[in-house]
Amino acid sequence: MKHRVALVILSLSALSLSCTGETGPQGPRGAGGDPGADGSAGDPGDNGDPGVDGEDGRNPLLVGAGLQLEILDGSIDTDGQARVLYRITDSNGRPLDLDGIFTEGAVSPSFLLASLAQNSAGEALQYTSYITNGAGQAATQSNGSNVEMGIGDGVYEYSFANPISVTASDRTHTIGIQASRDYEGQRYVANQTFDFVPDGSDVTVTRDVVTTEGCNTCHNPLSLHGGRRRDIKLCVMCHQPQSIDGDSGNTVDFKVMIHKIHMGEELPSVQAGGDYEIIGFNNSVHNYNTVAFPQDIRSCDTCHTGSQGDVWKTRPTRDTCRSCHDLTSFETVVPAGEVAHPPGPMANDNDCTNIGCHRATGGLAGIVDMHMFLGINPAKPNFQVTIDEVRNTAPGQAPQVDITVTVNGVGQDILSTPLNRLRFTVAGPTTDYQEYFQTTAGAADLTAIDAAAGKFTYQFPAGSPIPAGASGSYAVSLEARLVSALGNIDAFNPVVYVPVTDVAAVTRRAVVDQAGCDTCHQSLSEHGGSRQNTEYCIMCHNSQNTNDERVANVEGTTTFSNSVDFKVMIHKIHSGESLTQPYVLGGFPTPNAGNPVGSPINFGELRFPGDRRDCGTCHIAGSFSLPLANGVQASRVETFTCTEDPAADADSFCNTRTSVESFVPPTSAVCTSCHDTPSTAAHAEIMTTSSGLESCATCHGPGSAFDIAEYHRLSP
Repeated sequence: MKHRVALVILSLSALSLSCTGETGPQGPRGAGGDPGADGSAGDPGDNGDPGVDGEDGRNPLLVGAGLQLEILDGSIDTDGQARVLYRITDSNGRPLDLDGIFTEGAVSPSFLLASLAQNSAGEALQYTSYITNGAGQAATQSNGSNVEMGIGDGVYEYSFANPISVTASDRTHTIGIQASRDYEGQRYVANQTFDFVPDGSDVTVTRDVVTTEGCNTCHNPLSLHGGRRRDIKLCVMCHQPQSIDGDSGNTVDFKVMIHKIHMGEELPSVQAGGDYEIIGFNNSVHNYNTVAFPQDIRSCDTCHTGSQGDVWKTRPTRDTCRSCHDLTSFETVVPAGEVAHPPGPMANDNDCTNIGCHRATGGLAGIVDMHMFLGINPAKPNFQVTIDEVRNTAPGQAPQVDITVTVNGVGQDILSTPLNRLRFTVAGPTTDYQEYFQTTAGAADLTAIDAAAGKFTYQFPAGSPIPAGASGSYAVSLEARLVSALGNIDAFNPVVYVPVTDVAAVTRRAVVDQAGCDTCHQSLSEHGGSRQNTEYCIMCHNSQNTNDERVANVEGTTTFSNSVDFKVMIHKIHSGESLTQPYVLGGFPTPNAGNPVGSPINFGELRFPGDRRDCGTCHIAGSFSLPLANGVQASRVETFTCTEDPAADADSFCNTRTSVESFVPPTSAVCTSCHDTPSTAAHAEIMTTSSGLESCATCHGPGSAFDIAEYHRLSP
């Protein structure tokens, strides 16, 4: 304790010196003061270098936010005593005091220790934890002893509470630490792992199947168990076969649990009416029935990004296969509700590959072959359509569009071999789209420029001209579909901008980052695959478009038609289960006499995998701050009331209805698409003048009291 008192005095002295601009006292340790290998304090160093501006590493006024964790060493001695040497610092590398006495914010670490199994080929298998709870599940501990190794350097040694009975001293062992620190109202978290071999030999075998970076492409960031678990290597130390959820009976083995969670609504057991649940802390029920993976679930490489990620192809197991195909039984007596594994019972995993059924490729059912789909098939033709030139774009004129069609870089003659679809879309103005029209081109509507090179001209029909009242600039795009031996292939939608009354074309402002969408969605592909480019999506999903054609149309009812304006619709869809008001859109097929309700899709169950405050996940930098760009339009909504006499016909489909439209100002439309409580809508309405002017930027603009950049700031 004498050392600690002296340290406080030095810190106060340093503070007074730094105020006068003088050099601070000598630091408590020199450059050579590394901890000793045997856990002692080590060499204090030759010279105590002067502190920078009086900083000696322990001044609470100089230590800032953040938490960094570094594991320096780990060991298990012959008596079974496990130890870990680690360093804790703030985000700038300044040492922290574990107890929070000499630096603000105590650090709370928990420790894990597990051995890594390996097969006869020396390949990493799964962990078994030495630390377990009363139920035998893998757990963390913090009831051992922490000893400060040096004065003020943030280095501590933790001795595990109980002796470890080492299972294989020549195999890789891993120590994990999860730690948190509360500082000025924020909680900072750090995870770290350290591999070692108890007998002192070099580490040659590690596990690297799924990576944190791979998970964070969607989860930005992965943050579980109250936000303290963020590193996949830490996760797999506990989530392995020895851990069972005692309430549901489900394993929490990583390879099973993660597959099941991401399968969600596609699990055969869920589709059969069952539930997939894990009971968490304080008996909290986590039901994953409604999880929808944002791309084809067969995209195994999306998550298996580690250096050993290919194990899904080469090392099949019954547990892994049943994690997705969870009603397939390998038992001799098949449980009720399950189906027998077609080749019959399997007593172990060896025969999965040995008898030639589930090799990586080939055999009776090669794993890669069975997980292949058009989107990732290397044999998929490269089908492209470009718009080369657009003429006749003045008000009232019918445009002419020159296109080039290629397959694998070679021109495609679409007169002799027509496309399955060739549809053109025109929308404008580009300040903010308010109208669009489409035409479909058949072979008879095309004129060859050079058929062998795939070059053609399409003449819009006289009945589909640029509107007479159009002004500014418009956008022209298309949808094209090729029928191939592998199936229908849609081209990426090209978008070009043309002047209508402008001297030169003005492009539409860029808001959404296509690459951001594809990070989670792999390849954005909506409406049957024909809509792939967000720059194209917004041409139809504009401020004036509602869900009118697909909303339920039942006699004797009044129905609200939601906006499908992109800036509203996408926010609402991705808010999903966080919405307080339902967001329902009619799908396909549309309402008809046989089904007046149509095909409603309720997005209230959608789960966004990341932090919705991170606008940059989807947006181009700077595109979501206030005030919005000039010209952004209010979003239109409609209310329909059926006026047909129910006795007029035998069905309940409404043939006549009236419509009342209203408009939500642009900033209000965006903000209330996520913050959708009635009180927030009322606030936005109060802050809007009768002429439609919004005052949102006054309080929520850059540097204001409630700057959205601050209120969307992510947790550390």
